Amino acid sequence: ARLSIQAVGFSAPGHFYIMRSLSITRQDIIQNLVTIIPSLDPVPQLAAHLDMAQRILCRGKDGKYRPPYECHGIQQTTCELWRVCGDDKRRNFSKTCLEPVDGSSAALVSENCLGQSFNDSEHVQCKA
Repeated sequence: ARLSIQAVGFSAPGHFYIMRSLSITRQDIIQNLVTIIPSLDPVPQLAAHLDMAQRILCRGKDGKYRPPYECHGIQQTTCELWRVCGDDKRRNFSKTCLEPVDGSSAALVSENCLGQSFNDSEHVQCKA
């Protein structure tokens, strides 16, 4: 921010308390930073965000909210962004997002939920 280089942060803590020690101004942060913040991720809540914060969901393949400790991972964040937004460069995230991860029996995203927004219901249904 101090060098006026635009940046994106993923699940980063807020910067309110470190601005002075790093000689960063509010203007630097407002003009140069965007942070992606998954719901329920505790780390971004450590301090106030002055940047533009894009909030995303942190739900499992079944549409239910994940436990907070699962919401900080970059892989879950990447798959949620891909699930909702797709990829205009047409990169294939299927192996990363639709197949079981790290010996787990569950994928991070359901193929039936690609391109769909979840509503506020705890019991979300995607197209069959």
